[in-house]
Amino acid sequence: YLPLARRHALMRTLGQLKVVETYDDLVEIAEDEDENTYVRTYALESASSMENDTIIPVLLDLFNHAEPRLRVAVVQGLSNFLETNADAESVVLEAFKDNHASVRMKAAEIAKEKKLTKAMPYLIYRAKNDSDKKIVYECYNAIANINNSESVEFLNTIITNSKMNETARAKAVDAVLEYKVTA
Repeated sequence: YLPLARRHALMRTLGQLKVVETYDDLVEIAEDEDENTYVRTYALESASSMENDTIIPVLLDLFNHAEPRLRVAVVQGLSNFLETNADAESVVLEAFKDNHASVRMKAAEIAKEKKLTKAMPYLIYRAKNDSDKKIVYECYNAIANINNSESVEFLNTIITNSKMNETARAKAVDAVLEYKVTA
């Protein structure tokens, strides 16, 4: 029996190396309610990274788990299936409404990374209303990376609004410059 730290490392390494022979074991560990949360999370991340679509029902089921770390891993895992599975996309969009900031942040990161146009209403809502400024600024980046006419309009509104604080306006300018918003 391995100590906890080694089990953490093992779960992560199996995913990094994509040891597909361990896929079923990783899924079993991820679903094990008696297992340590971090071990479960790393097992779920590793199994998801193998991009085997049989993980989708497991991910969808675990999105309702009380533990936010698992929900973050679910959102990350489902990002591998956005183009091929409507349920995956729905859950990633639903993550913008999560009560835990780390889950909302992961949704914004995925929307940015995948240029998820369907996330635009959620990104704009979070950019205007989230209590966590890191999420607000990540939403600016995601909106900028999507780079469509809606991106230009929203970011321009932030930049030109003299009632906005200087940090928010500067972060919007940074996003426009970094992602070369031109739409």
